[in-house]
Amino acid sequence: MPFSEKENHSAQMIQAVLGSEHEVTIYSKAVPYSIEAQVVRVDVGTGNLLLQVFTDERDIYSYLTDGMVSFDIEIRKEGDETEILNFEKVKSQVMRKDRNLYELDCQLPHSVFIYESRGGVRVPFILGMQARVNIEVYENELTLKGTLRNLSVGGCMVDISIEDSAVLTVGQDIAGITVNFPSGEKFFTKGEIRHIRPFGNSWHAAVGIHFSGMDENSEKDLSYYVTESEREAAGRAGIRTLGDGTSKLFIAGDKEKTTHSRENGARGGI
Repeated sequence: MPFSEKENHSAQMIQAVLGSEHEVTIYSKAVPYSIEAQVVRVDVGTGNLLLQVFTDERDIYSYLTDGMVSFDIEIRKEGDETEILNFEKVKSQVMRKDRNLYELDCQLPHSVFIYESRGGVRVPFILGMQARVNIEVYENELTLKGTLRNLSVGGCMVDISIEDSAVLTVGQDIAGITVNFPSGEKFFTKGEIRHIRPFGNSWHAAVGIHFSGMDENSEKDLSYYVTESEREAAGRAGIRTLGDGTSKLFIAGDKEKTTHSRENGARGGI
């Protein structure tokens, strides 16, 4: 669905998924569990979003930090597939409507891309963008499989099962992380676990990983992958000022096609 350059891209993205089966969850890195919310309205012109939450007063304020709230929107797809839109540190005001009923009046950022203080961009993997991830927890001993949810030159966020997250701790160094793009290209580096939290409502965890141990060539490769991912995401969203076509990174090679076909067959056989 092409987006209007004059309207709020984040609001347009949310509006586009409201007709699909979805769940909204509010989270905080300071709280071990998330709470459900409902979208009351979204204005694609102004970027205003109104969320409704049923909880107690102590809970609602524990999810706000400096007047900002973070939330996921999990979109259900065919089979067991899901897509998650993640919004961090959105300006919000709390309004009490009833004893345990609250509304959060949020002002969405204009762009779905997060521009970081160091001048880089954090690219969300949206609208069907896929990259598989292997997290090598201990060298030649334990490897976890996951899905890439965002990517920047500083690190990434990986979606893994909640059971697998039990072997990870914040501050832990990992032997390596490999990002496998659909084309067959790979990126490998060492890393450090920066945060772990519940992800959506489907027994998944979001793991934030900081990249480390890169040489000059690795940094150049990563910069290329981030730029190509930004172009792909912008192209899919119809944001022509940032992207106008499909990146070759996201054109499935033979290995990805075989893996995808095998997974579809396994789901169909259940």
